[in-house]
Amino acid sequence: MQNSVSTPPFDPQAVAGSTVGAFDGFDFVDALPGLVAHPRPYRVPAGAPILVSGWMLDPDVDAPARAVRIVLDGRWQYEAETGISRRDVSAGHPRAPERIGFSAVVPTYGVPAGGHGLHAYGLAADGAWYEAGYRPFWLAVTPRRELARIPGRLRLQIDQVLDLMPNGSTFADGGPVVRGHHMLITGFALDRATGRGVAGAAAFDSAGRYW
Repeated sequence: MQNSVSTPPFDPQAVAGSTVGAFDGFDFVDALPGLVAHPRPYRVPAGAPILVSGWMLDPDVDAPARAVRIVLDGRWQYEAETGISRRDVSAGHPRAPERIGFSAVVPTYGVPAGGHGLHAYGLAADGAWYEAGYRPFWLAVTPRRELARIPGRLRLQIDQVLDLMPNGSTFADGGPVVRGHHMLITGFALDRATGRGVAGAAAFDSAGRYW
């Protein structure tokens, strides 16, 4: 369920207070979302999109927040998908409705390496914004390896090019990728000389950026 309300301007410095909620899902995307959880998800490779999820309640009416904003370092804002079922949470809060969850993809390309933080803010029925969660993380630079090219050494095939939606799900294969979304590429690479998979893989976009 996508947000359908027209949200008012949001100023992280003018938050009315806090509300009940949590950031209880955090990982970075470098393969199919949810396929493999990373053992150290809070150490994010520079440039990797972050997939966050959580839940929050309107502080006065025990209802889902009208909208949710994820703010990186108090500067970059991203609107989350809301209305996600969280029966695990509502079971422990008798007055809480089921669809209080949110999810968002936060890009990190161009964000400097080092320590950063994500805040989650919810829009309540009174028209004010309330904070419901904070999550620090570390953005780490992955060394770029320059290797000699060996023509014909590898067998490489791209199987799918998928449009990664803000909630981490994907559109069907073969369709166009929406401008501003992340592209998810899957395939395989085989070292013909050893008959084994490669130790690592990288991609370059049309602007020469390294992924």
